[in-house]
Amino acid sequence: MNADDFAVKLKAYRKENFLTQEQMAKLLGLSANHIGTLEQGKKRPRASTMAAFEELMRRTGPPEQSGANPTDPMSEEEVALYSQLWRELKCLEPQQEKELLEMFSRILDWI
Repeated sequence: MNADDFAVKLKAYRKENFLTQEQMAKLLGLSANHIGTLEQGKKRPRASTMAAFEELMRRTGPPEQSGANPTDPMSEEEVALYSQLWRELKCLEPQQEKELLEMFSRILDWI
């Protein structure tokens, strides 16, 4: 998935779930301004952002099929797992991050 595809999917997901940019930012651990630049396609998403967005979509499913609220609190186990994931993703070198982002893109295109 390229930055434009991500931008479209991010904005569509946010709108379909009646989320503000501020709420979406909180869910993904970003600033509202950063969500805006991602939605406009002005910035390329980091691998950690892609992973957070994919996990959010996985947890909630498509809006019409999901009774889950994306702002529901996570269990302590989920919080611990996500914290570990984010620590590891933030330690990636730029080339590793690029490779991981490409892998996520291939997975998203496949599903």
